[in-house]
Amino acid sequence: MTDTNSRDAEIRDLVASTAMLGRVSGREPWRELLLRLTGGRWPRRAGWPVVPRLATPWQDTVSNERIGWRMRAANLRGHDPDDASVRDEFVFEVDYQICHRCRIG
Repeated sequence: MTDTNSRDAEIRDLVASTAMLGRVSGREPWRELLLRLTGGRWPRRAGWPVVPRLATPWQDTVSNERIGWRMRAANLRGHDPDDASVRDEFVFEVDYQICHRCRIG
């Protein structure tokens, strides 16, 4: 019973900390320039993109599943940077795209 209460308290803390958002843009200006100059032929991306794990409760990073998409994730216990094993416990992740015209996700 106390385990459920502590989990509920952690979720309430997470909801209360929505202002604590860590953001990594993921842009690669040199790569974007080369892609534009070569018509998208070079440089080709090899493998999956590297998504950093931030020590904030909420993080906004590049998506590791979809190229050109962003990922917003709620990180349970993200405020505890000492314990890396629980820092990777996401409550949920949402992948989204940003509109090029209006810049809204």
